[in-house]
Amino acid sequence: MVAGRLENLGPGSGPEKVGLDPSGLIDGSPAGILLGGCASFADRVAIYELIERGISAADVREYASAVALLRDDRILSQITGLSFRSLRRLSSEGQNLNRDQTARVLRFAQTLDKATRVFAGPKDAEDWMSTPAVGLNWATPLRMLINPVGFELVDDFLTRMEWGVYH
Repeated sequence: MVAGRLENLGPGSGPEKVGLDPSGLIDGSPAGILLGGCASFADRVAIYELIERGISAADVREYASAVALLRDDRILSQITGLSFRSLRRLSSEGQNLNRDQTARVLRFAQTLDKATRVFAGPKDAEDWMSTPAVGLNWATPLRMLINPVGFELVDDFLTRMEWGVYH
């Protein structure tokens, strides 16, 4: 592994990963609410532009209502970096989240999508995200997503789990 990148060693050797998950979204994912017309997380230029302009607070609230884990206001605040009241106010004013808040929400959404694939369903993925993981030094994946390095660690761990190499 080199700086957050798994090299593609040829056909059948595993997915190539450069930052955002190139396999994109699973069918029916609530992350589509956030992506603002992007086909998937693989469209890195579109994701960059989305982060630059910010996700609408109303879209974040809609996404949160579609994800059971985010119905807990404390978890939603941890992911967005905003209190629930601030998010509600921004939403009612038609405001967007700033770059950092948008990036945090997208990291969560991308990780949840990947975990949903790895665990074959949203319930098990959400349970995993809020449970301490041995491969993450007993930290919860959810807690680690608040910064980019933690996101890389969680994403790499999910990739190892996906390919059966998690020790």
